[in-house]
Amino acid sequence: MISLIPDAKADLLAPKIMPIAAADINPKSNCIPAMGIASTSANKMLRTMRIASPTISRVDIAVFILLPFFFYAFKKHDNIIKSNFSKEQYMKVGFLTLGCKVNQYETRAVAEKFSSKGYEVTSGTKDVDIAIINSCSVTSMAEKKVRQAIRKMRRENPDSVIAVMGCYPQRDGGATLKSLGCNVIIGNESKLGIVEKVEKFLKEQSVIIDVTDINRCKTFENIQATCDIDGRKRAYIKIQDGCDRYCTYCIIAHVRGQVRSKKVDDIYEEAKKLVEDGYREIVLTGINTALYGEDLHQGIGKSMVDVINKISTIPGDFRIRIGSLEPTVVNKEYINLIKNLPKLCQHAHLSVQSGSNDVLAAMGRNYTREEYIDIVDMLRDAHGNYGISTDIIVGFPGESEKKFEQSLMLVEEIPFTKVHIFRYSERAGTPAAGFKNMIKEEIKTRRMKELATIAKDSMRRFHELNIGDRRGVIFETKEEGIYTGYTDNYIKVKYKPFLGAGKRVENSLEKGDIIDVELLKDCMDYMTCNPEQIKPAKIEAMR
Repeated sequence: MISLIPDAKADLLAPKIMPIAAADINPKSNCIPAMGIASTSANKMLRTMRIASPTISRVDIAVFILLPFFFYAFKKHDNIIKSNFSKEQYMKVGFLTLGCKVNQYETRAVAEKFSSKGYEVTSGTKDVDIAIINSCSVTSMAEKKVRQAIRKMRRENPDSVIAVMGCYPQRDGGATLKSLGCNVIIGNESKLGIVEKVEKFLKEQSVIIDVTDINRCKTFENIQATCDIDGRKRAYIKIQDGCDRYCTYCIIAHVRGQVRSKKVDDIYEEAKKLVEDGYREIVLTGINTALYGEDLHQGIGKSMVDVINKISTIPGDFRIRIGSLEPTVVNKEYINLIKNLPKLCQHAHLSVQSGSNDVLAAMGRNYTREEYIDIVDMLRDAHGNYGISTDIIVGFPGESEKKFEQSLMLVEEIPFTKVHIFRYSERAGTPAAGFKNMIKEEIKTRRMKELATIAKDSMRRFHELNIGDRRGVIFETKEEGIYTGYTDNYIKVKYKPFLGAGKRVENSLEKGDIIDVELLKDCMDYMTCNPEQIKPAKIEAMR
C-alpha cells in the first residue's frame, strides 16, 4: 500500500524536508543520507516530520524517505491516494509519575485518554514523541526530581514534546518549567485536558501554560482509570481531592485546593467495572481521604461509610481498603460504623507525624499524642490485630532531642505494620518556613536512621502478635516459585510450596486468589504462612 501526502501536509513539511533527497538508509548507522548536508538520524527525521505535520502517517513518511520525487508531484496529484491513518496511531506517549497514589491514578486516567484517541502509550519516556510528567511538590527533593527528569528527557528526546502537569506547575506557575524547555504546562485543574493541550502545541508550536487559581475549583473532576496502577490485582479509585486542614509544614492544601468529593453513585459504577474485570481489592484514595464527603454536607465519617456500604453490594469476592485517614476523623462513632463492614480491610494508614505534643501543636495537627494512642487502642479493641501504618516527620523546626525521643517512644509503644519516615522539607508559602530553630540536615539524617531501627522492631512486634492468626491473603506475584501477597491488615506474606523428596508439589494458586492462611513466622519485612484453602495440588516429577 502506497499513500501520498496531500497539499496541506506537503506545505507544512516543505521547509523542513526539502533539503533531503534520500536514496537509501544505512542499516548500520540508522542514518539517512542527505543532499549536500550532514547525515541525519532516522529517528530524529521521523520525529521532525511528525511534529511538523501532526496528521502525517508512517506510510506518508516512508514515501518521503524512499520516494522523495513524489513530493513535487503532490501539488498536482493529491487526489490519487490519501492516507487512511491518523497521526495518533503512530505517536508514542510515555509517562513519568512522581509522588502519591493519587498522581498514579490520574496518570493512568490520562494515559487511557491518549490511548482512546489512537496514540501508542508506552512505558517509560525514552524514545517517545510525547513525554508526560505528573509532578509532585510535597518536598523540595520531589521538585528537584521533576527538574532532573525534564533535563534528562530533553537530552534523550531533543525533539519530543515535554508536558508537565500537577502540583509543581500549580505551585510554580509554570515559569521555571518553561525555562527548562517544557512545551505544555498544566496545573491540577482539568488534567484530562492535557491531551487537547498537547495536540494544540503540535499544531501551533507555541508553549502552552494553563495554571489557574485552584481555590476557585469547586467540583470534583470525575476522571476514571479502568485498570490498576501497579500491574497487580488491586485497583485504585480516586474519591476525593483537596484539603482544608492547612498543616503548617504542608504545601498540598495550597496546590490541590478545597475539598471536592466524587459522588457515591460514580464511585459505585467505577468499582463495579473493576470487580467485573477481575480486581480483588479496591483501594479508596484521595489527597485527604478522611475528608471525603465534607463538601457533600453529609458528615465526613458517615459519607465514607455510605461509600463502603454501597460498594459492598457489588457481587463478587473482593475487599475494600481505605487510603490514609486523619486521626481527627477516627473517633468512637466512626469505629462503631465501620467495625461490622465485612469487605472492609482491617487496616488504616493513620498519620501521626510526631510523638511530641509540642511539635504536633506547632504542626497544626489538632490532636495529641494521647488522643492518637486512644484511637489505635479503640481500633484494636474492636478488631483485634488491626493494622496501623503511619507517617512521621523528623527535624521539624524546634524539634529538640527530647521531643524527637518522644517520637521514638511512640513507635516503641505501638506495634505498627509500617512506619514511613520523612525529613522536614521547608516549603515556601507555608507558616513553618518562617519558624525559628531550623534543624541541620545532618541531624535529620541521624534521626531518620535511629527511627528506622525502632520502626523495624515495631513491625517485628506486630508480626509476632499475628503468629497463629488466620487471615485472607491476595497472592499477587510469583517469583522463583515464591508467592507474595498482603493480608487484609497489611502484612506482607510469602509462601513457598512444599518440596518433597524427589518430587515437587506445586499448588495451583492463581494471581489474585484470596486465600485463607495461617500466619507462621516473622521474617523481618514479611511473614511466612500456611495456606488453608488450596486448590488440588499438581504433582510432577522433579527433573
